Amino acid sequence: MSPHRRSGATQNRNILLRNIVNRLHAAKTDSAPHFGSGKT
Repeated sequence: MSPHRRSGATQNRNILLRNIVNRLHAAKTDSAPHFGSGKT
């Protein structure tokens, strides 16, 4: 396995983690309107 491929896999993993965090954050904002009302 080349290091280039390994770095690409870690990049994809970071992107997936970011998407999950963004979804969780969005879900929190939706469930708590008093938190999200100020940030629009």
